[in-house]
Amino acid sequence: MEDDRAHLDTTYTSTLGAALAATTGTISTISSLIIIYLIFRSGRGLSSVYHRIMLGISISDAVLSTAISFATLPMPKDMIYEFDGIVMGNTATCNAQGFFFAFGAFATMWYTLSLTTYYMLSIRYKWSDARFARRIEKVLHFFSLGYSVSLALILLFLDFYNPTPLDAWCTVISVPWWCVGTL
Repeated sequence: MEDDRAHLDTTYTSTLGAALAATTGTISTISSLIIIYLIFRSGRGLSSVYHRIMLGISISDAVLSTAISFATLPMPKDMIYEFDGIVMGNTATCNAQGFFFAFGAFATMWYTLSLTTYYMLSIRYKWSDARFARRIEKVLHFFSLGYSVSLALILLFLDFYNPTPLDAWCTVISVPWWCVGTL
């Protein structure tokens, strides 16, 4: 492609960008796994509403962070952009990375909203854990996971997971990246 925008030189397209994504993604994954370990090791385990919501946040963040930690590796070798990082993938690997990135991002967002809902109801309105669990916790878990999987699958079927010089991993974006009206 002869368009100069296909040869955009950003931090993300540099070796530094790939290294930063791989490093921060790995650190975040390990941190989330430590939180999961501490939840199961604690005396309350999953008997606490807070622990169950934090488990959801930690698992979804681990999925998101793992996708980021692969950086440019799953990007298609025959893409229109130039990356200095290691690019060894194809469309399928880019789709997988994009799917797990999107699922993890959506689920983390919804679980964080669930946590703020829990705090609001328990602190402001004095709801007990039992009342929260009985009335809305299952709905929040179902919505957090259901919405995230559904949207990530829709984006997969519509071929919206692509590489971009605006990130060091495959994400939800049109190809070429400047054609934002096609999403």
